[in-house]
Amino acid sequence: MLKRLPGDQLEEESLNAVASFFNSQSWEFNRQTRDKSGIDGEVEVVRGIERTGRFLKCQVKAGTTYISSENENTLRIKVEKKYLEHWSRMTAPVLLLFYHPVTHELFWRAIKEHLDLYSNLLKQGTEACVIIFDKDQDRLTADSLALIEQVEAKKFSYSAILIEPSRSELGWSNWFPILKFPSLWEAPTTAAIDSRSQIAPYLECDYTFVVQDHRLITLSNIRDNGCELRKFVDTTRILPIMQEDITAPLFVELLNQTLALLARQREMLYQIGKLYFPSSVLKSEPFHTSV
Repeated sequence: MLKRLPGDQLEEESLNAVASFFNSQSWEFNRQTRDKSGIDGEVEVVRGIERTGRFLKCQVKAGTTYISSENENTLRIKVEKKYLEHWSRMTAPVLLLFYHPVTHELFWRAIKEHLDLYSNLLKQGTEACVIIFDKDQDRLTADSLALIEQVEAKKFSYSAILIEPSRSELGWSNWFPILKFPSLWEAPTTAAIDSRSQIAPYLECDYTFVVQDHRLITLSNIRDNGCELRKFVDTTRILPIMQEDITAPLFVELLNQTLALLARQREMLYQIGKLYFPSSVLKSEPFHTSV
């Protein structure tokens, strides 16, 4: 009697998870017959109802046999060097996705860009290489789509420098900062709404957003059902966008709103280009000391 092995079941589960994620975000993932290159499928970038014809190849790994080590923050998996070498030569961009067999989370890594960052990885005298996933930054979420679109457009890089909280202290790191920065979202406004002032008075919470040409642009995920901004847009046409998709003045306005929002949350005041704590805050318990 033919039996279905646990590995086969996990492989099917992981591919279904990847397809479910992308298809739920209105992108389209299609499996392909396994070949010697190890590619499991490809995903097409879709903007709203527009099929862009832009594709990324996907390799999906799953199971504890691939895990080299794991802790609270990172996940290391083993990948055969021959596949990495082949993917580095492919003309299409390649995503490596890992399906965690316990948590059922998906993680992603842009392979060519990863190899650019770790230029000596393929020079190691071993048959397998270790790929490191940061569990926070490399988790596959809706916010990842704008970054994956940058990968397809060959505008993505892991090589920048940033300040990263290391769970215990703030230090310099060589991780790429954009993964921590909120995604930009846009959607057409409903009815005759064409300005921020027509929305802001009706919000219970603070949001960073602008309205231009009957289009709302925000740092808040308006695909989240809990976001109040959804009441003022066409929710069937919500798209993640990149910074390059909006003008510099609009982006600066979003950053200024974010600064003002963070200042208010910390009870700070703004005057003549400076942020400061008012005397009422300075006199409060956390700021009061005695010698």
